[in-house]
Amino acid sequence: GHAREEDENGIVLVDTHDRPACDEVLALYASAVEKFDNVPALVEWDSKLPELTVLLDEAARVQSHVKPMPDYAYA
Repeated sequence: GHAREEDENGIVLVDTHDRPACDEVLALYASAVEKFDNVPALVEWDSKLPELTVLLDEAARVQSHVKPMPDYAYA
């Protein structure tokens, strides 16, 4: 599924896959990690592809919400 949340004003937030995830989407992911432990995530970028460094920075932003697990090999 896609990260989605409706805020208190009824605004729906959707990850569009063509730019960095907004802070609200990352906050939703962080909430999922807190509730369900480490939840898999995939950084998708389907259009308007940026430089590789931008993609790697976005992956690092998402990874920063993951709880370190002993004896686990991170890619």
